[in-house]
Amino acid sequence: MLQREEMLKMENINSVKYKTLVKRVFIFLIFYIAFFLYMRLITENNQPLIIFAHTLMLIIYILSLFRIKLGLFLFIFLIPLLNANIIPFVARPRYVLLFLFFGLFLGFIVNNTNKLLSSRLLQYPGRFIIDSKIGKAIIIFALLLALSSTITIFRYSNFFPFITNNYYDLEINVNGAKSTSSMIWTIRFFYNYFIGFLFFVLLFNVIEKVRDIINSIISLLLSTLIASGFIIYQYYFNPYLGNVAHWVNSGRFNATFSDPNSLGAYTILLFPIYIGLLIYFKRWYLRLFIAILFVFFFTLLILSGSRSAFIGIILALSIYILIFIIRGLKHIKSRWLLYRKWVKIIIVAIPVIIVMVVSLFPIYLFNSPDFPLMEISLINRTIESFKTGAYYASEYGFIEGFKSISNFRYIFWGQAVEMFKDYPLTGVGQGSYILQLPNYLAANRVGQISNGIFAVDFTGNYYLQVLSELGFPGIVLILFIYYLFINKIFNYFRHKRRLKKIEISDWILTALFISFISMLVGQIFGPHTNFDEIQLSFWLVTGLMIAYIRVNQVKFPDRFKPLKIQRVIRFSITEKLSLTFILLVFVSSFLISSFTSLSINSTQNLYDIIGKYRGWENKYGFYNEEIIDNKTIRWTNIDASESVEKKGSKMIMSFRDAIPVKTGKPVEVKIFVDNLLVEKAKLGHDKWTDLQIDIPGFTRDRFTLTIVLSRSWVPKKMGLSQDTRELGVQAGEYIFTD
Repeated sequence: MLQREEMLKMENINSVKYKTLVKRVFIFLIFYIAFFLYMRLITENNQPLIIFAHTLMLIIYILSLFRIKLGLFLFIFLIPLLNANIIPFVARPRYVLLFLFFGLFLGFIVNNTNKLLSSRLLQYPGRFIIDSKIGKAIIIFALLLALSSTITIFRYSNFFPFITNNYYDLEINVNGAKSTSSMIWTIRFFYNYFIGFLFFVLLFNVIEKVRDIINSIISLLLSTLIASGFIIYQYYFNPYLGNVAHWVNSGRFNATFSDPNSLGAYTILLFPIYIGLLIYFKRWYLRLFIAILFVFFFTLLILSGSRSAFIGIILALSIYILIFIIRGLKHIKSRWLLYRKWVKIIIVAIPVIIVMVVSLFPIYLFNSPDFPLMEISLINRTIESFKTGAYYASEYGFIEGFKSISNFRYIFWGQAVEMFKDYPLTGVGQGSYILQLPNYLAANRVGQISNGIFAVDFTGNYYLQVLSELGFPGIVLILFIYYLFINKIFNYFRHKRRLKKIEISDWILTALFISFISMLVGQIFGPHTNFDEIQLSFWLVTGLMIAYIRVNQVKFPDRFKPLKIQRVIRFSITEKLSLTFILLVFVSSFLISSFTSLSINSTQNLYDIIGKYRGWENKYGFYNEEIIDNKTIRWTNIDASESVEKKGSKMIMSFRDAIPVKTGKPVEVKIFVDNLLVEKAKLGHDKWTDLQIDIPGFTRDRFTLTIVLSRSWVPKKMGLSQDTRELGVQAGEYIFTD
């Protein structure tokens, strides 16, 4: 009897192992195929890039298979180093980090499979460990991203193959951006969002103790030291190495980052961590080591010339000072009788000193052009911005003062708001802000034009970017995810204070949390996480922050029972129904707008705010006019499209199936007006057929006419002539009537 029960138990264990293995293999293949297709799309047969990226990826993958932490530490070390144009054969350096992350994550999946197959962890078969609330929010946001990206890609393909027979690389905005590059851009930004979530899940599962967090941070600081050395070399010897003339001429440097703005965002994240480590380490030589790294780090901050970084660091310092003041006051309160004389002196002296410094130092800077710091871009730009803003605010009011120092951000912010107003439920599509921006600038008659091209940029505000691209659901979800992180940190410290168990290692969590908050504020002045290196650094900070809490909960389970992490993600029936309803509304609304006002065929007939035509024309499939039987005709291809001036509410079109050999099946013609199917008919052989269509009321003075046929023919292939054109039917002139 016991033997049979033992056999049944073993069979159940083997069954669980088998199902888990199958599930993990399936997950691995899904990610592998997705990553592989993306790599094939981006590398563009660049052999040196393929060899370089895949070699590094293979190293990280192998390390991750045997020691996932070693693979993680190596990847973290490389995050700041592979983003500038210092590798001659890499045209798009930011893509390299994605390649390396693919190797790390695939290694993580395999490595995690081995862990999950061990009998010790069979209580959680086949599941990654993640906080349930955070996991749910991330899953919903990822679903929204995936749906928005899919519909956006089909929109830029002009809904091939659902409308036309062939794919056409069309212009999608007034600047002439093309369909193919726009689809690649959309996919790129989907991965940019998505790798942040994947990195968070990986960190949450891999980090097991505080030492792992410290090792991760030290890996990042060591590579930051290399970046500091590189920017010093740029400053003194070769400013164009890995940089571009635009930034060099403005006195800004990028070190090993994509550009100075990316470098500035990176300094926002790292500054609080250096201070946290100086407090955390007790041994003098470790503090000295961090202090030396900190000194070199300041070269990155100063030479980047990023005012956003300056604001972020002021914020981080303010939070630290506030913490020290609160802790100091508590300490003083407990020893008031011993130190009350000195406390009174300090309370009077400190405000006086602060007022003197704040009032005299800026005056000294403004009136001392030979002051050494005036030669530094960051100091120079900050002072000039302050002067300019103060002047315009005093002369024309606060709004104009703000505009004067925003570096035209207010224009881009305004267009993001306009996109949200037009599409509040869905936005203009994931990654599409910068692609739709030229059309909005043209329609609203704002923005600078150079050689007929509108100057475009990112939103200058991460939250407005999400709002413009994903609408109200997107901004609510991302803010809710950030709220969950903040709430978890506050609950942790609240619980620790209640237990009176604040530890020295909690300064690491404090530093990570200040870094996190500083970036959330920094994102107001730029969508910094659009850069892959910043996205990964930000989610590294976030992942380590939440992993720290998990480490303490695992180490002291009894102490943290109220904060216990729910590992299994399960949606209740109510949650499933609500989520399904929200996604259905989102998809249906976005599909409608993508087929109509957001479609290429609709937007190319663009008008500005005073009703002037500002659009462009995608014309394909029509051959030159010919005279046949005293009738002016044009041959079409199997698909044909052009922008037509509206001269009436009805239009009569004539078609003739002129294929020399009669086929058994007549050719079928479909006529679309701005993607709306308005007529469908079969043509008789070798005779003219008139079709009358009603022009839809939503069209303005111009509309896009698309003709789609069921078949085509080539005269040369039929042995009739040397004509190699692919022909459809003969089309006569358009006649408009009321």
